[in-house]
Amino acid sequence: MNLFSKIKFKWREPKAFVEIKNKMEAKKQKWWYPIITFTVVVALTLTLRHFALLTGKIPAPLKISILLAVSLGIFLAYIVPWLNKLCPTEIRITDKSINIIRGDRNNIYKWNKIKSFNFNKIQDMDILELVHKHRHVIKLAIDENIQINELEDYLKSIGLAKEQ
Repeated sequence: MNLFSKIKFKWREPKAFVEIKNKMEAKKQKWWYPIITFTVVVALTLTLRHFALLTGKIPAPLKISILLAVSLGIFLAYIVPWLNKLCPTEIRITDKSINIIRGDRNNIYKWNKIKSFNFNKIQDMDILELVHKHRHVIKLAIDENIQINELEDYLKSIGLAKEQ
């Protein structure tokens, strides 16, 4: 048994497609997600200060603790998601799965969970659409250096059906 998967294809999505994905994700995100994230981070940080008081340790003064909690909340709720939008998406097709790496996320889809695939074009970009068994579609832009015929042959060889 091989512990490491052999990478068959590897590429980064074009920047134009990543920008389109960012706009689509921004439309799906609820306006209150960052507010809830900020509130939870501040509450947990101040709770840790309170636990430090209960254990007899001397934490930072309350004003500094509040300033640190608010700063951490802003950083985690607003700055980290913004930085993730700037990260490129890397696609790795291995013999066991497809890995989609972007920012702090690493989505791994095993081939037995993928039902079928298809190729489309969006704004002169080749798009690989993978249909998951739970019926959601994973859209990936293909780099110009990747030979679509080779990719299609490989996907068929691992047992995926091509949609018509």
